[in-house]
Amino acid sequence: MRYLTFLIFTVISIPLCGRSEPQRVEEDFFNGTDLSGWKGNEGFWTVKEGAIVGHSDSKISKNEFLWSPVKVKDFHLSLEVKLEPNTCNAGIQFRSRPINDYGQARGYQADVGQNVWGRLYHEHGRKKLDWRGAGEAAVKPGEWNHYEILAVGDRIWTAINGKLSVAIQDPKADLEGQIAVQIHSGPPQTVQYRNLKLTHNPAVSLAGMSEEDLNAALIPPEDIKNSAAIIPRSVSPGLEERRSLPHFKNGFQTGKNPVIVLTGGTDVVKQSRNGYLETLLTRLSGNKPVLVRNLGWQADTVYAQQRPREFGTHFDTLNRIDASIVIATFGQMESLDGVQKIPDFLAAYRTLLDEYERKTKQIVLVTPHRFEKPESDLLPDLTAHNESVEKYSEAIRELAKERNYICVDLKNFEVAGQTLDGIHFTDQGHWKLAFETVSQLTGAAPLSGDAVNESGAFSDPQLEALRQAIVKKNFLWHQHWRPTNWAFAYGDRQKVPSSHDHRPGKPRWMPKEIDQIIGLIENAEGDIQTLNNQIK
Repeated sequence: MRYLTFLIFTVISIPLCGRSEPQRVEEDFFNGTDLSGWKGNEGFWTVKEGAIVGHSDSKISKNEFLWSPVKVKDFHLSLEVKLEPNTCNAGIQFRSRPINDYGQARGYQADVGQNVWGRLYHEHGRKKLDWRGAGEAAVKPGEWNHYEILAVGDRIWTAINGKLSVAIQDPKADLEGQIAVQIHSGPPQTVQYRNLKLTHNPAVSLAGMSEEDLNAALIPPEDIKNSAAIIPRSVSPGLEERRSLPHFKNGFQTGKNPVIVLTGGTDVVKQSRNGYLETLLTRLSGNKPVLVRNLGWQADTVYAQQRPREFGTHFDTLNRIDASIVIATFGQMESLDGVQKIPDFLAAYRTLLDEYERKTKQIVLVTPHRFEKPESDLLPDLTAHNESVEKYSEAIRELAKERNYICVDLKNFEVAGQTLDGIHFTDQGHWKLAFETVSQLTGAAPLSGDAVNESGAFSDPQLEALRQAIVKKNFLWHQHWRPTNWAFAYGDRQKVPSSHDHRPGKPRWMPKEIDQIIGLIENAEGDIQTLNNQIK
């Protein structure tokens, strides 16, 4: 699936017994003779005596993958693996997708190698998912080992030489993708894969265990097993399922591995460019990873959120990034319609929040701030609407109470000298707004009020380095999520020459270029986490 299309998989609940489609063996998965149909970088992969061989004579700088063209959903894969020396590392990707023109992978990996045999990893993504290593004792180092992978819906099991190794039920499951074999970066090594057999829609049976026994062995993945909020993977939850989604407990808490989403109009967009709010939210997590995704869009209101054709809905985006917390800022420009429009405003806001609630109920509503008289007489003076702002704020406070959300109330927020035009904040204004927001969320000041100097930088060099890393990441996220050339890359102008490789019959190249930003974002997130961990 193309990462940026925002299209939604229709997720069908998997019954505990039986299959919705007949079992089918993939006859042409690997022909045992050559690598017809498989894709990978040259110089690493050959076929010898019926086995796929990955080999390097010298140290290699990055992981190398060989991709099967076959797409899998529910499947059972059986194969034999030999790794020499066993101190090196390899693996089998499944339900994965290639990135960087098949050079790298994102998705599940059944690990191979000393101290990682049989463990489940999420390459270029969530990392360790099942790290118990229950099957490692069954491994015969330097010899052929029988490896099995069984994936049905959100349930995943693996086994080595007949010993169950992985058993997880993953609410964030990647439900389809491709299979690839890996040779890991590092010293010279040889890994071989033979007797590959792929079965679609398999019976749920593995390592001599029945489906009932396999289900009893399931645990949540590492990255969410301690979380207070496991978000069900569902495209359209019913009423009962929506009721089961948790609100905040004991006030605002980021939890483990949160994805915090910011939504709203122009001032929310500008928050991504100065990074103050995200810096404070990152520090709230201590040394635990936190992801912040700014989905602000200029001129967004509760009534209309203009997006390019084929861009997708709010829920599409929230589901794709697996949002766990939403901070929504609306009501500023809507207040210009006057108090008589408050019922219409609330009706539209409820509709928008219903869409958010399909993913999470951990929602924060931020009320509008007062308008300021601009310094220039050429700009409109909107201070006459401040009474309307207060009425809209009151309506939002009641809406938050009605839905059991948290409300950040800006009724007493001082705007004098903090705006560019009476409406939108300066950098200093954004810092004070971020300070006020986090102070209300946590009940305590996150830093001293003068932590940012007149130039807009944090006085603490470590905090400023963190903020700059966040601003860099946000630039990459913006380029990936809403590229300027969207219409040519994904929208309604896909047939123009600039959307295609110039050679006849070749695919469009713009989506590939945009997908390459994903790796840059992931690297930037790693830098943010490193810098955050260094702050005392």
